[in-house]
Parts: sequence; structure tokens; C-alpha cells
Amino acid sequence: MKSNNARTGAKRGPAAPVHAGMTIQTAEPLRLSKEQRQGIENCVPRIAKLLPKLGLNKPTLNNGEGYISSIRNGETGKVDKLIHLLRDYGDSGEAAARELADIVDPEGKRYLPFSTQEDCGDTGSEDQGPDSVDEERSPLPEPTGSQTAGVSGIVPTPVEDIRTGEPFKDLFPITPRIRSGIAKRMQADGYDLAQPLVVWQEENILLDGHTRLSAAAESGIKMVPVVLKSFPDEDTALEYAIGAQCSRRNLTDSEIIHLLEKWDSRHSRGGDRRSPEAKSKASHAALGRSAAQTATLMGISTTKVEKGRSILDSKDTALQNAVKSGMTSINKASKKTRAAKREEKRRSDDKPKPTVKDSNMYKLSVRSWNPFVGCGFDCTYCGPSFQQQAKRRKQDCQQCYEYKPHEHPERLDNSLPTTGFCQFIFTCDMGDISFCPDEHLERIVKRIRQESDRTFLIQSKAPATFMRVKKWPRNVILGTTIETNRDDLCADVSTAPPPSKRFKDLLAVDHPVKMITLEPLMSFDVDILASWVEKIHPRMVWLGYQNHGDDLPAPPLERVRELHWRLSQLHIPVVLKSIPTGDKQG
Repeated sequence: MKSNNARTGAKRGPAAPVHAGMTIQTAEPLRLSKEQRQGIENCVPRIAKLLPKLGLNKPTLNNGEGYISSIRNGETGKVDKLIHLLRDYGDSGEAAARELADIVDPEGKRYLPFSTQEDCGDTGSEDQGPDSVDEERSPLPEPTGSQTAGVSGIVPTPVEDIRTGEPFKDLFPITPRIRSGIAKRMQADGYDLAQPLVVWQEENILLDGHTRLSAAAESGIKMVPVVLKSFPDEDTALEYAIGAQCSRRNLTDSEIIHLLEKWDSRHSRGGDRRSPEAKSKASHAALGRSAAQTATLMGISTTKVEKGRSILDSKDTALQNAVKSGMTSINKASKKTRAAKREEKRRSDDKPKPTVKDSNMYKLSVRSWNPFVGCGFDCTYCGPSFQQQAKRRKQDCQQCYEYKPHEHPERLDNSLPTTGFCQFIFTCDMGDISFCPDEHLERIVKRIRQESDRTFLIQSKAPATFMRVKKWPRNVILGTTIETNRDDLCADVSTAPPPSKRFKDLLAVDHPVKMITLEPLMSFDVDILASWVEKIHPRMVWLGYQNHGDDLPAPPLERVRELHWRLSQLHIPVVLKSIPTGDKQG
């Protein structure tokens, strides 16, 4: 029988298929000769004594006999597992593992040497016994079964041969504290084979594992496991490197802004990336690659990408540096950029205003009827519209002026006009009935029932409130406002329930006639918003941009047009409101 050291005598090529101790996973049983089977029988008594210590003598394993039988039959998985378990159990276990490996793999094709020197050269005399262990540290630590499961194509590579460089080297700056911690673990336990470095095969440059490589060098480790990956170009390799890093960490805002800047600098200008003219036309918010695709790559929300790009597009370098250094968050910085944008707009009254189509959203409303007034959702865009209208009545009602939720029972008996086809009486449009007490709401519904020849519209940003009425009259249209499908965007402008909840609550309301107001539109995802509308299937949809001010993250006009087309395909009437004739950036 050949000794372990005899098998390590010849040098192996640099691209060995497996590293020291690693096995090739296969379902096929080992093909054992008569001599090999006899050798296994000679090993069985020695192995049987070690099974209890390895926890393999459980009743479920027939007190160890099941494992012995599997080894005799050359079952690949059981042999592999046993060799790995034995080698981790002291000198006696390692000797048994070596003996078994020599029997089933005498040429060393399946199991590489247990102990190798850095140059994989001659390790000594062939007369050295099988129980003798080379005391010199292996360049790669011995793996356990969990470290090697499913791993293949790993190449042991000298640390000094691995090249680093841009744009991969500085994607995530190495943190000294983290590197020091990894180095200490490597000094104690060796390199973790479950975390090989990833190298771009064509360019021989490190893509993933810069901190681990630095820690290995600091620990004095000479050889590290490397996986070679092939990529057609640098952009594809960079996309892989970003995805690999982002998939295993929670990105900080400073890391996000750093990544966005690096990624967008390569993708924002197509072929011409150098000329000043091309650079002046490009912006982070108008990239070839969409925010949704970038968000998927980085493992963050689309909204976070858009906010980060708005910061990078701003002229406030101090604010950008504050985010990059971790002194402020992307959300806070985004609010400041929006505030700066509003201020800049106020100072630019001489600039031509965009032409809009009809700005009166409720032309179909023949009258506004407000037996209840006020709202507590504090929507920022309501100030210049509904709240401003309410303030005109200060001489009549102080609570209306303050827009506090309150009742006007005297208006329950108001004379109401008739309504024609597609016309309605907009009820409680100066507030939100979710703040209306139950008793007063019942009185409003009672009056509506009495006017069965008239149509009424009631909207709420908390459509769950409609559930308070057991059965609404059929001459009522129930609706809600959905500005976007992205809940985090609305959290910045309103305390109302998030859009996703409004959608679910209106969908759950058992009423045949519903409507949806998609206004003021903020950044949204066409597929999601269109699917929400399709499921609710309203009788009509109002669609438009912000009517007063310009402080919301507005979507591009092309995206709004696509949504309009999708809704038209569903045969849902769409009333356009505040749609600019020129494109809108966002």
C-alpha cells in the first residue's frame, strides 16, 4: 500500500480540480477491486471502534452497521463523509482516514494529500509510515464536510499571484477592524474553505474577497482557495462583483451612495463618456439602466436608488459628502434636496412654466357638499389646495380655517342639485370621513339614501372606514387616492395609511361602484400600479401630476403614458389631469 507521503511526491499542475482534502461530489458508487474490498475489510475493525466517538452508532444507523455496510458497498457519500469525520478526530482518526483513502483512491485522484508543502514537491522518504504526520502547516486548512459540500472548481493559489485593481478594488473600502478580526480567526483556524476568493479568469483580477485576501496576507497564509469565473467584459464582471457583495451585507447609506456613483459613472452616457457636452447632458436620474434594475442588483428599494440619485444630481457637494461619510442619511439628505429644489423654483418665476392640460380634476362634480370638514393626515400637498380653500371661510367657522375634523349638521338639510350622466355630488371633499364620528356618518348616509336619483362621490385615504357602513346605497361612488405603489415615498408626505393598505382595504369593500385617484403621482412601478387598478376594477380613474408646487418625486412622463395605455387596455375610463406637454424628469 502506498503511503500518504508517497502520493504527494510528484508535483501537481496549478489548476488542480480540488484542494487538499476536498472531494468530488457524485452519486455514482466507487468501483472497488477485489483487493480494495479486502483492504476495507482489514480497516473495518479499526473504524468500528471509532464510530461511537463520531456519533455514527445510533439505532437509526443500525448501531453503526449501516455505515459499515455502506463502506463495504463503496457508497460514495458515506465514504466521503466518514473520511472527513475521521480526519477531524485526532491522530488515530486521521490515520484511519488516510488508510481508507489510500485503499479507495490509491492514485490520489479523488482525495488530494492530507498534508502538502507549499511547492507540492517531495515531502520525504517513501518509507515513512502511514501514522507519521508532517508537522509543517498545510497551506490550506483541512476542510470539514460542511465546508466542502457542493464546492467544485477551486484552485489553490499563492496570495502573491492574485492581482487587485480598479474598478473592483474600492467598491467597498476595507475596514481595518473587520480585517483584523478575520485575520485573527485565520491565524487560529486557517482559511475558511467555504469562502473562496473569486477571480476574473480572463483578466486575472480579484472580483470578490478583498478583505479576506488582505487578512490572509496579514495572517501569513501563503495559499488561498480561488474560484475562476469567466466574463465577456468589465461591466458584466463589475455587475457580478456588486451583486456578490450586496447579497451578503446590509448596505449603509454611505456605501449605497458610493456604489451608485461608481455604477452610474459607467452607464449614464453610453458610448461617449468623456466629452464635456456628453457629461452635461447626463444625470443619475436619467440612466439607461432603470432604478428598478439597479435596486435589484444592490438589494435595496427602488425608492432608495432614486433618492440617492437625486442627491448625486444636486449641486450640494457638502450634502453629498455628508452622506458618503455617514454623517447623514439618504432620506434626510433627500428631503433637503427637495426643499432646495422648491426654494430654487420660487426664485425662478421668470422661467417659462410647463403647459398642462385641464387642471380641474372634478369637472364632473356638480357641487361640493360638506356636512363634515377636516382631516388629520397632514398631507403636504393638501395645504395649497383643499386646506387653502377651507381657510377662506374663517369668518364662518374657525375650525374650518384650522382644517380640524368637525361636523356641520346644519348642512345635512342643504338643497342638493340633480346629477346627470357621469356627474356626481362630491361629498365631504373638504376633509376625510375616516375622522367623522359614526353617528354623524350614519346621518350623512341616510340623506344620501333619500336622494336616490342623485349620484354622490365619497373619498378617503383610509378606505377601511367604508366598512363602518354595513351597506352603502348604490348611488354612492366610493374611492381613494393612491399616489404610488411605494409605501416609503408616502411616509414622507402623509400620515395616512400606506398605499398598499389603501389598495387592499378598497379591494375588500363590498360595493359595486368604486373609483381611484392616481394623483398627485409620485415615482411608481407600472406593473404593480396597473395590477392594483385591475383588481379593484373601478368605474373611473383620475390620473395626473401634482397640481400645486413641485416638491414631490414625480415620475417621468413616459412612464405615466405607459400606465395610461395599460389602463385603457383594461377598458377603464381614465380622466387625465395636470399632464404636462413636455417631459418631466424624475
